[in-house]
Amino acid sequence: MHVTIIKDMADDRIEIVRTDGSAAQTRFPKKGPVPHDAVHFIVEDALGLTRGFWGLIADGVDPDEVQEMAKAAGHASARR
Repeated sequence: MHVTIIKDMADDRIEIVRTDGSAAQTRFPKKGPVPHDAVHFIVEDALGLTRGFWGLIADGVDPDEVQEMAKAAGHASARR
């Protein structure tokens, strides 16, 4: 999977191309100097997590759908 994280003025965005060639993208609000989803990527990779945010994306789930899953589960940051 190839992930591009773009820092913009108002928000940040990610562009994903999965190993099967499918693509996805989304925008998200700034949460500090390092894009929030970049932190997820680094931590999930370092810990070998396969069912976190990026594992779901790699499996074909759309990033916005993962956000809706987090909201439904009551994740604090998903309400912002």
